[in-house]
Amino acid sequence: MKLRWKVFLITILLLIQVIVLSNYRIRKLDLLGIEVFRNSDLTRQVLVDHEGYAIFPLVGRIKVEGLTIDELQLKLTKGLEKYLTNPIVTVYIEEYAPRNVYVSGELNGVVDIGFQGITLSKLFSMLGGLPETADVENIRLKRNGKVRIINLKPLYEKGDYSVDVELEENDEVYIPKMKLNEYIKLFGAVENPGMYKYEDSMTLSQLISRAGGIVKAGGDEKNVYLKRRGKIYILNLEKILLGQQSDPFIYPGDDIFVPLKEEKFVYLLGEVGNPGVYSFTNEEPLTLQTLIAKAGGLTRDVLNMIKEIRVTHSDFTESVYTVDNLLSGQKDVRLHEGDIVYVEVFKPLNVYVIGEAGFLGKMTITPPEEYKLSTVIKNSEIKDEEYIKSVDLIRKGKLIASYSLEDILRGAIDPELENGDTIYFEPYKSVVVYVAGAAQNIGRVMLEPSETPYMSTVVKKAGIPEKELVSSIILMRKDGSVKKYSIDDVLNNRVDVRLENGDTIYFEKATSRSVYFAGDVTATVQFDTSESITLKKALSKLGIENFGFDKIKNIYLKRGNDVETIKLNMLNPEAKDVILKPGDLIYLNIYKPLKVMVTGKVKNPGEVIFDVDEKPSLSNAISKAGGVIDSSQDLYCADSVFLINDGETSEIKVEDVLSGTEDLTLKDGAFVYVKPYQPKYVYVMGKAVENQKVFFEKNEEFDLRNLVSKIKLIDKASQIMLVSPEGTEEIYKWNDIYSGAVNVDLEIGDTIIVNKDLKNYLYILGEVVNPGMYYLEKQPISIVEALSLAGGLSSWASFNKVVVKREDREIELDLSDPTKVSDFNVRPGDLIFVPTVQTNKVYVLGAVKNAGIVSITPQTTVLDVIMKSGGFTEKSVTSRVYLFKGGPNSKPIRCNLSGIETGRTISEKNNPLVAPGDVIYVPDNPITDISAILTIISQTLGIINTTTDIIK
Repeated sequence: MKLRWKVFLITILLLIQVIVLSNYRIRKLDLLGIEVFRNSDLTRQVLVDHEGYAIFPLVGRIKVEGLTIDELQLKLTKGLEKYLTNPIVTVYIEEYAPRNVYVSGELNGVVDIGFQGITLSKLFSMLGGLPETADVENIRLKRNGKVRIINLKPLYEKGDYSVDVELEENDEVYIPKMKLNEYIKLFGAVENPGMYKYEDSMTLSQLISRAGGIVKAGGDEKNVYLKRRGKIYILNLEKILLGQQSDPFIYPGDDIFVPLKEEKFVYLLGEVGNPGVYSFTNEEPLTLQTLIAKAGGLTRDVLNMIKEIRVTHSDFTESVYTVDNLLSGQKDVRLHEGDIVYVEVFKPLNVYVIGEAGFLGKMTITPPEEYKLSTVIKNSEIKDEEYIKSVDLIRKGKLIASYSLEDILRGAIDPELENGDTIYFEPYKSVVVYVAGAAQNIGRVMLEPSETPYMSTVVKKAGIPEKELVSSIILMRKDGSVKKYSIDDVLNNRVDVRLENGDTIYFEKATSRSVYFAGDVTATVQFDTSESITLKKALSKLGIENFGFDKIKNIYLKRGNDVETIKLNMLNPEAKDVILKPGDLIYLNIYKPLKVMVTGKVKNPGEVIFDVDEKPSLSNAISKAGGVIDSSQDLYCADSVFLINDGETSEIKVEDVLSGTEDLTLKDGAFVYVKPYQPKYVYVMGKAVENQKVFFEKNEEFDLRNLVSKIKLIDKASQIMLVSPEGTEEIYKWNDIYSGAVNVDLEIGDTIIVNKDLKNYLYILGEVVNPGMYYLEKQPISIVEALSLAGGLSSWASFNKVVVKREDREIELDLSDPTKVSDFNVRPGDLIFVPTVQTNKVYVLGAVKNAGIVSITPQTTVLDVIMKSGGFTEKSVTSRVYLFKGGPNSKPIRCNLSGIETGRTISEKNNPLVAPGDVIYVPDNPITDISAILTIISQTLGIINTTTDIIK
């Protein structure tokens, strides 16, 4: 009954398709619904791509654009007949692609016209109607590259629908603005002065009526001015209204002015607080300043916004004034009765300033200032231009360009800005130097980003008690280079040197019995004239006993331009002391506590600190973290240690670390990740057992004899077939294995088939969704149908080499084009093996230490890939790692790996398995836009692939 009902519904659906869509041709971006009767796994929605193609299982990628529903059904039916018997295919439109029409000009918008049939007039109604300024006689319609002029005036004036035009998909409609000479200007003492659209047979009284009539203050109806083609006529509206004179027709381009009776008045319009009509007594000066005062005045901010002031006089002449000195009291403009004053203002531009500038936040730019980057720089209160590394222009969340501040200041480049732009003044980073010798403030000196990293800055911060006490300034670089400068040259700005991180500035005293310490300890040690100057005495005066001689790592003695390394055994009490001279510089390196991060399968993950007397070995670090999790009940116990140490990566077995076989010395900042053991496993299936995945503990024997003891039979077993991950197969007798007469070592991923009948089944193993055995009832089926039984190929499957084992033969098939192997049938007893893809690579990009291509295995996770790439950088946003399955065109999966920084456990959801072709991106900015990430990925992959091709 259910079957008949389903057939009935499909028949009705087909009839509807035939009736409604018989002439419809499939378009790009249509969403198709495709059903295959009695094959629900093939039923799906299919999107027509931008090239007019669609992809359907077994049929492949085919051209569908331009086909009718019937034609596509027939095409799919023929394609499926190679794999299915008498397939019944139903195709329908699930969702139509939009049929857009584009409108610009006096109206703007994009409208999906659907299939109902829409005319121009209906389109305008959907957009809210045409404004009065629209030129309905000259509407431009562009279709298929050709432009025609449409005149809708007969429609709007006489209801003539014959001029209305039916629209088609992708039509472009432009509505021009009516020219000024097609309007009528009405000014003066009417309620609503302004510009009015011309209408046929319009008279003067009708126009004034449309404007709301004469103002209550009373207009001079006897002296209405009409300007036409340069000539001025005076009309008596009063007599016209009384019927004593004819009511003249008004024409496009006419200017009409209705003055007020007796009073002096002017009109104030535009961007002012109180626009309107203002009257003046005979005692009041009729000037622009007086008018502005009557309107409430203008603040200085408003004055800066004024673009120009236009005055239209009663004789229709016009004067234009700028704001410069106009309203400052130095100059005033005399107005005349009936003048119209229009204040036009500039529109402000808002940008946002961040980074190293005195002014930060929203900046509003108003003319006469230019909307350019130089204007922002001028108003950003930059304290020190030399400190600015670059000026970055950011628009809509994307970096447009980075500019040199010097280039902008000298006018070499000055880009235009847009509303909402962000300007980032990127500073140079802080610089740390060391001061020693005869300075007031010795020790570690940090130059903040707001301070220029030059010697002159350090001299000011260090302070010189008396210039005569310092003979010279010595600069010692980290690379060992030394240079001496005259104190007079430095103080008089004849010489200045840019400093680098780690530099030491030594103020050499002119005449003293002093030695100076620099490096990790900075101090000046004085000696009396009766004292001999030696190294041990200097260290004693320094208070070295407070932290011990054993904490000294290195000692260097600098005398003049010579640098000597002092051996540490010279500090022993019985060793001969080192004689020093006044002015010698002793550079000390002290052992400091060492910090490493230990995470993963340890009991107390987190930061581990080594004191100076502790050995910072890898095994000690793991011990400080509570030791590894190595319970025999935990399948995923500790297995190996992934180490990033001083920029080098390595992976060591846990046993080798704990036994001391490979116990490395760690550097400060090392990262230790104790990886979990990936348990060994095999797949067991067959009619004599329950299908299952069997795991082996870390120290458990991984062989067939042990496996037999772990599984439970549900039927009598006679044979065991062992299929390796590479597809090789061996058959053993159950009793031989069970009794121990025969034993075989296993490999991870082996498939064990236990059955009493191996001949009537098809075995599908390897990289398929549901590997297993399938009963065929002795009838052959195609290779494509067989793989469909197993759920299709997995993401790790190799399409180019699928192996079919039949008796003593091996047959290799290429499934990259299913149509070429659709005639190949498999039969009971065959074994189909789908090997793993050979190109097992993923891309890791962004804020990792070694971005590029990484090799993976089926058990590799996102975090594994990042670790293989050298780990995260200092800027990595570990909470927003993006995984693109199969490439950048897929929807990104966000992975939160921030637990790696604190030692928290990371869930499988946030650390999923990867597959060949995946892309991993680690951002360095928490607000990076996905579209920006996709752009970066596309560009980077292009470079990688091009480079790979060149190497090949």
